[in-house]
Amino acid sequence: MKFFPSTDYEFKLSGNQVEAMERLERRTGKSRVAAANRPEKSFLGSVDQNRFTLTSSQIGAGALCKLSGKIDNGVGRVKVELKMAFKIVFSAVFILPIGGTISEISKTPDKALLFVIVGILQFLMIRFFFIEYFFFRRSARKSLDRLSDVLDIESIKKV
Repeated sequence: MKFFPSTDYEFKLSGNQVEAMERLERRTGKSRVAAANRPEKSFLGSVDQNRFTLTSSQIGAGALCKLSGKIDNGVGRVKVELKMAFKIVFSAVFILPIGGTISEISKTPDKALLFVIVGILQFLMIRFFFIEYFFFRRSARKSLDRLSDVLDIESIKKV
């Protein structure tokens, strides 16, 4: 089990690779830090020849994911993962059920097994429902849709 969600996608460009990369570079702001004001660019990050590392410039859930990928001969690969800042925040959220379980076990040791089971279930619920479904999948989908629009992607599939 991966501690934080990430997915890999493979895509095929419908047009010329050089034009697609130029279009991506034009629509990418060079800042690595998301600002409070909405930029006119679709992404923030860096684009180098056939590699890119991007974050959606959309304020809200769009900036949760980092897209890093490479395009060769009209076929590309992109990895979608949580940004480091959000990994740190979610790590703090993971500590809550662990701390609560330890606290309750110290108060009533005769019900330790019950509290351990509840703590594990809370941890799994936070990981798979709260982070994966509620945040990551939605943000990844929005970011991939934007990338697909900018690069003019013909087809995309999960690897």
